[in-house]
Amino acid sequence: LFIGRVVGGMPTLEVALAGLGCCGQVFMLICETRMAEASLHACVSSEVRFALRCGCQRLPACLGHFDDEVERHGKTHMLGAPFFANGPTAPDDKGDRRWMHPIGWLETNVVQFLDENHAWHDPSGRTFHLLMRAHTGTTNLACLAKVVEAEDGSMTTMLETAPTGEPMLYLPMPGGQMKFFVLRDAVGGLFWLLSTQATDSMTKPELLPPNRFNLPNNERHRLTLHFSTNCVDWCFAGTVANSGDYGQGRHYAAMCIDADDLHVVSRSGDERAKSAHDGNLITFHTVRGFRGLVY
Repeated sequence: LFIGRVVGGMPTLEVALAGLGCCGQVFMLICETRMAEASLHACVSSEVRFALRCGCQRLPACLGHFDDEVERHGKTHMLGAPFFANGPTAPDDKGDRRWMHPIGWLETNVVQFLDENHAWHDPSGRTFHLLMRAHTGTTNLACLAKVVEAEDGSMTTMLETAPTGEPMLYLPMPGGQMKFFVLRDAVGGLFWLLSTQATDSMTKPELLPPNRFNLPNNERHRLTLHFSTNCVDWCFAGTVANSGDYGQGRHYAAMCIDADDLHVVSRSGDERAKSAHDGNLITFHTVRGFRGLVY
C-alpha cells in the first residue's frame, strides 16, 4: 500500500494505490481530488472517484474483458501480438521455463487531454483516458481505453477510436510492456513517463542468460524517463536508475513532483534478490530540475 499527498505549489491530491508492483490480476486505483488540475495520475475538472480493476472483468459498464473486446472488434492486424504462443517458450529451462501467459492489459494510469488541439480532447471535460500495460510478448506497446462521464455522473468505459472510426486497442509507449507511470506536470503542461527500458527483446528465450527473468521482453533493470505533449509522441529525457545487472531490478516505479524536482520510488533489488521480479529493496531517486531536460 502506497499513500501519498502532494502539496505546496500544486493543488492537493490524495492518492491510494493498492497493489503497487502486483502482477496485475487485480490493480486498483482510487483517485479522489478537488481541483481544476492535478499532476499525479489524473487531471480532473470536478470531484471524481475512480475504482478501476484491470486484468479482470470488473471495469465500469460497456468495456469488457480484454478477450471480449478482441472478439467484439476483431483481432489486431500485423502487430505480431501475441509474439509467443501460450505456454513454455523454453521447455528445457530448469526455472519457470520462460512461460508466455495469455495476452491482456493490466496496471492502469488515468490521464485527461486538456489541449484543445488534441484529437481526443473532450471540450466538456468528461472524458478520461486509461493507459495500461500491454502484455503481448513484445515491447513498447500500451493498451488504451477511455471513460466518459454522463450528465448523471455515471461512467461508461470503452475503447478509443482513430478519426477513421477504427478501434485502437494499442498505443506506442516506451516501456509499455512493463508497469509504467504517467504524470502530468501542471506547470509545464507536459506528460512525464517513468518506464522500464528493454534492450534485448529479440533473443530466443532458450538462449537468455540465467539471471534474465522470464521472457526476452521482460528486462527490468533500467528505469527511464520520457516526456510528451500528447501521450503518443514520447521524447527520451534520461535514465533514472540502472542496476547494471539483469537480475537486479529497478522497475514498477512511481513518481511525484516537488517544486522543480521529481521524486521516484522503485521496486528494486541487489545481489541478494531472488530475481529481477522479486526485489528486496525500495529505492528512492530524485531528478533535480527535471523540466530542464525538455528540448
